[in-house]
Amino acid sequence: MATTTAIAESPASQLVTGEFWSATLNRGQQVRLKFNADGTIDVRALFAPRLTWTATDDGLCLTGGPGGTMCATLFPTETGFIGLDGETLILRLDR
Repeated sequence: MATTTAIAESPASQLVTGEFWSATLNRGQQVRLKFNADGTIDVRALFAPRLTWTATDDGLCLTGGPGGTMCATLFPTETGFIGLDGETLILRLDR
């Protein structure tokens, strides 16, 4: 997955809305995430790790927290996006 600084061309560009997304991470953790244009993420959770994100050609990479870096290809759903690493669901974002 190639990273790019031109987030406007990535599906991840649609995440920068100024609003929080309801997120389910790969281990079932429920958090609220707000993706900022500067690559930071505001996290609302009981345990709130410091996260950053980088747009890729087909999705995004999240860095930080206990899982290190995870990258996902984003696919739109009726309520947001799912993020897959190959065929494995690692992220679900809903409004």
